[in-house]
Amino acid sequence: DAAVQVAREHGAVFASLRPDGVLVLDYLNVRHAEAKHASDEVKEIDDVTYRLTRWSDDRHFFKRIVIDGGAAEPFEHVERVAKFTLQDFERMFAPHHLAIERVCGDYSASPYDDVTSPRMILMARKTGMDAGTGYFRDRLFRTRLSVSGDTPRYDASIH
Repeated sequence: DAAVQVAREHGAVFASLRPDGVLVLDYLNVRHAEAKHASDEVKEIDDVTYRLTRWSDDRHFFKRIVIDGGAAEPFEHVERVAKFTLQDFERMFAPHHLAIERVCGDYSASPYDDVTSPRMILMARKTGMDAGTGYFRDRLFRTRLSVSGDTPRYDASIH
């Protein structure tokens, strides 16, 4: 599923956190965004016209932005944002030893409500599981070298 795919793709980001490190992730609240969904919008700022068209499907929100400055050909960009829920993030974080400690619903750090909160701001801490794994991998590697008769040497790939 999409959450598992994202976890695989962003595993390096999650892995770069040290044990006890904190990740803060600001994401939209899907249920709130679906309820407040605006379809089309046109803005004009300094003789530049911005046309925004929004739509969604079961898995994503989309927004097409067309910028027309008059002189050149209009520039068009389409954004796509996955409809991830709190449970999706819990599933994404778990394999990387990230535990969600707090969820806020807005930039004022109000409690999160899955219907009314405009944002879903996650604060997750990396547990110490990986620290032990690295230690044991290092010990096994050095023991194996000692038994084989080779002299153990420092290898940056194991730290």
